This record gives sequence, structure tokens and C-alpha cells, in this order.
Amino acid sequence: MAEKELEQLVQWFDDYEEASFEARQLAEKDRDFYDGKQWTEDEENELEKRGQAASVFNRIAPKIDFILGMEAQTRTVPKAHPRTPVEEGGADAATDAVRFVMDFNDWDQERSDAGEDLFIEGTCGVDVRVESGPNNESVVKIERIPWDRLFWDPRSRWHDFRDAKYFGTVVWMDVEDAKARWPDKEDVIDQSVNTSRTSWDETSEDRPHFGVWSDYSGNRPRVKVSQIWYHVGEEWYVATYTRAGFFESPRTSPYFDSDLNTVPGLLIQSAKVDRDNNRYGVVRQLISPQEEINKRRSKSLHLLNMRQVVAEKGAVEDRERARQELARPDGWVEVHGNARFELSNTNDMSSGHLALLTDAKGEIDAIGANAALTGKDPRAQSGRAIQARQQGGAIELARTFDRFRAWQLRVYRAAWLRVRQFWTAKRMIRVTDDERNVKYVGLNQPMTRADMLMHQGQQIPENPTPEQVLQLKEVIGIKNELAALDVDIVMDQSPDVLTLQDEQFNQLTSLLGSLGGALPPPAIMLMLELIIEASGLRRKNELAQMIRTGGVTPEQQQQAQQKQAQQEQIQQAAIALDMQAKQADIQKTRTSSFKDLAQGQAALQDAAAKASQKQLEDLGLA
Repeated sequence: MAEKELEQLVQWFDDYEEASFEARQLAEKDRDFYDGKQWTEDEENELEKRGQAASVFNRIAPKIDFILGMEAQTRTVPKAHPRTPVEEGGADAATDAVRFVMDFNDWDQERSDAGEDLFIEGTCGVDVRVESGPNNESVVKIERIPWDRLFWDPRSRWHDFRDAKYFGTVVWMDVEDAKARWPDKEDVIDQSVNTSRTSWDETSEDRPHFGVWSDYSGNRPRVKVSQIWYHVGEEWYVATYTRAGFFESPRTSPYFDSDLNTVPGLLIQSAKVDRDNNRYGVVRQLISPQEEINKRRSKSLHLLNMRQVVAEKGAVEDRERARQELARPDGWVEVHGNARFELSNTNDMSSGHLALLTDAKGEIDAIGANAALTGKDPRAQSGRAIQARQQGGAIELARTFDRFRAWQLRVYRAAWLRVRQFWTAKRMIRVTDDERNVKYVGLNQPMTRADMLMHQGQQIPENPTPEQVLQLKEVIGIKNELAALDVDIVMDQSPDVLTLQDEQFNQLTSLLGSLGGALPPPAIMLMLELIIEASGLRRKNELAQMIRTGGVTPEQQQQAQQKQAQQEQIQQAAIALDMQAKQADIQKTRTSSFKDLAQGQAALQDAAAKASQKQLEDLGLA
């Protein structure tokens, strides 16, 4: 059964190689033109024979570099939104977890490389997998897969490969590395190396060869290793294999979506698909005018530097010497008397080539990132006209950018699903939104009853009984439990910074200038915040915060609050001391009054006793 499965998987890969052979050749040509390799070896040899220069004026690379720069400036970040009010508190934790994964994997660099593959060769891919890290923690890895390491179902027509039966990755591995990774599969590796070759394609040594699964040339025997993701019905499977056997037998995908359905770990995307299911990028439509530019310019230069001669046979002694002299600006040619020797004017031919060269330049400049979009249009135009031309150039690239953003969103959601599935133990992550906002977020943190009381602002007994201590330490819930969160991962979309943002900025500044004198100070402050928000200034959030706080930074505001709190504590302490002093004075006065009253009562009693005694004495009774 396993051998039959292996034969099927090998056949699937061979079908892809055979069906995509020409498409891969064209994709390699796209890359060569971007790199400035725009003449074939045969063309260069022919030009050398003619004495023509193989001139290259690369107009493709600046266009693609500008597009990649646009992608870098309009990047988005993932954000989690709760589906129900219950998850509202944990949505921020989900956002922090996904952003932590992106930062950990240097996602900006990975997607830049993937974007280059998409816009040039036409297909990009990334592997979102889970590996075991230190202390057996699950680590979510995001690795960009170069376009020439990808393969797919040649019958797939969708840009995101949703209709593909299978897709995967393929690499050449040194035999010793393969044996080190799969030590129990040495027999499979040896058998694969001894497999005879069938044919070769024209790709370079480092890339998979068509119909070949092993390479024993030179001193580095290698074996071709393929990892494939395929589905049977709704169930996805993954396997790693070579021509001679499995390194990892087919097994159910370890990854799940939010509905607990298995999903592949590989996410791939194409920019454009033709009617034959061939994938290609933005460069393809630029190649024809670029070739014409090179050839027309080379031909025009050749015609300007060369002269055509009409002469009778024997008009000169040495024809080769005459050609050399004619090529020199001060050449001297002697001819026999009365022999016909005429120079033919080729300026008309050169002018024709130069005119067609101008047309070719105009054609390539009008495609994709035009001069207005790149800010290199020399014509003096109004601001509205420039914005209209910029918007036109941006709209032409909108569909490709949309597909690239859709692929990024799939990556964000896959990262969240891996986090939700595999991050089940408690952990602490460090999130850096910017250089001044560093925070630590606890995930899957057990909450005791004491934690709950503190969170609710209730007092904890100062001297709890042993029974109360046990109750306070009791775990009654989990804070930021990822597995229980039900959130939607979206991207914070940015408006077109080349058109809409600039237009909004200009309108707001004009409005503030015309109405500023009639607006009350709070309205002016609000307008300033809106203008800063619409601008392209760096750290504009901090500037808006400073306006709201009257130029006080958050640190200064915090220090002022702390100082105010200390002053309030001092004032409260002074009031308390004053109250205590007054209470002491009252108590002292009360005590003195009681003492005087007792003394008065004693004096009265003494006086009464003396009076009684005197009365008795007067009566003779004492």
C-alpha cells in the first residue's frame, strides 16, 4: 500500500515538472531581466561578430523596486476582534500573541522576500509550522519558501490554490545531511542515489532537475527531497519522500482551523494565471518593450558609428584596411582614379530606429509604476493632475497588491490558529509596538481568588485565617486562555498614502487656515489632531498625544501625576496630624475641666462640713 502511495506522489511531482517546464523557463527569464541579464549568449555572440554593443538599459528593476517600496510603506499589522462580548477582554491578548510571533520570525524581511518572488516570478509561499523549542515550548515558525522550491497541481486555476489537489516544497540535500536528519532511512537514501537519471533541464545546479531524483556528479552526492500536502475529501495529509521511499510516511495534518478541520501548513499565492494555468508576475508584460529598447538602441548606435560604401571592384587596395579607416573619425582612404567609391547615408535608418526606441520607452514607462507615480515626471503639472496620474498608476497595481494582502491575512490567521492550538501552557511574551512601548503579556495565566479580588478592587484580609489563606490561593480561572478565545484576525488597513492621505491632509490644512480665527480653542486643538493623523509624519501618535496634553509627554504627565499624588498624601498626613493635635488639646481641656469641677465639689463639701460643725458648736452640741 505504501509503495502505491509513493508512486502516486512521485508521479504528481513529475506531472508538475513536465507541465510547468516552459512556465519555469519564462519565470527564470523574468528574474534575469530584473537582474539586468537581458541578452542571451547566442545574441551576445552574434552582436560581437557584427561589432555591435550588447547595451542594457534596465528599466524593469527600478519599476519593481518601486513596487516593493510601495509594499514596504503600506504594510499592515494583524489585529484580533472579538466575536462575542465574552472575548472582548482577551482580544488584545490574541493580538499581542500574533504580533509576537511575527516579530519573533522577522516577518517584515520574510514578506519582503516573498513579495519579490510574487512580483517577479509570479508565485510566493511560506511555511507556518510548529517546532519544539527550549523547555519543550511550542515555537511557531514562519519561513518563506523561494518560488523555485515550490510545486503544485498543474490543474489548479485559482490564484490562492484553493482548488489544488496537492502542493509542496522540494529541495536538494547532501546525502550526509539527509542521513543525519533521517538516520533510520539510510537504505532509502542509498537506493535513491543509485537511481538512474532520465533527463535534465536547463536550470542551474542548485535547483531540482526535471525527472531526476538524485545527483552523483562531483564530490557532493545529493538526493531530491519533497514534502507534499494533499487532501483526500476534506482531510489534509502530509508526507516527506524521495524517489526510492518515504522519509516520513503520509499522516494526517497536525494543524486545524477554527472548526477543527485539518489544514495544510504551506500557504502559497500567485499574482497572475493565464488560460493554460501558468503563473507569472508583473515583469512578464515589461519584457517585450525592454527587449526592443535594448536592441533598438544597440542598432542605432551601430548605425551611427558605421558607414556603408558602394564601390567598384578594385577601387581600394585593401578592403579590410579601408573598413578600419572608415570606422575612425579621421580615417583616410585612397581609391584608384575614376573608380566608383561612394559613402551611403544611413542617418535615415538610424533615425527610424531612434523613433521606435522612443515609442518603446514610452510604452514601458506607461506600464505599472509610471513616472507620475514614482515622482519622476519632469512635466510641470497641477497638484490635482499629479494626484490623478498617481492614482491611475496605483489602480493598475491594485489587484496584485490585493492578492498579496490576502495572502498575508492567511498567514496571520494561520499563525493565530497555531498559537491557539499549541500554546496551552502558561507563558509570558514581550510585545514591542514601538521603541517606547514595551510590555509583557501573560498568556494562559492561572487566576487565584486573591487575584480576582485584586482585579475587582476588593480588599484582601490583612491577617487571614488558615482557612482563608487556602481559599485565597484557590485557582478559579485562567486569564487570557488562548484556546477559549473566539476572535477574528484582520489587518489594519491603510488608505492609499499617495492620493487619499495627501488629499485629506491638504483639505484639513486649508480648512484650518480659513476657519481657524472663528473656531474656539478646543475645536482648533481637535483640528490639529486630525491634521497630524492625516499626515505622513513619523511618530505622529506621539505628536497628537503632546497636543492633547499641552506639550507634556506621557512620561512627564506620569511624573506630574505621581508628584500630585505625593502632595495629596502629604496634605492628608498633615490634616491627620492637625486633627490628632486638636483632639489632644480637647482631651487636655476636658481633663482640666473635670479636675477643676472635682476640686470645686470638694471645696463645697468642705465648706458645708465646716458650716455644719460651727452650727453644732454654736448650739453647744459639739
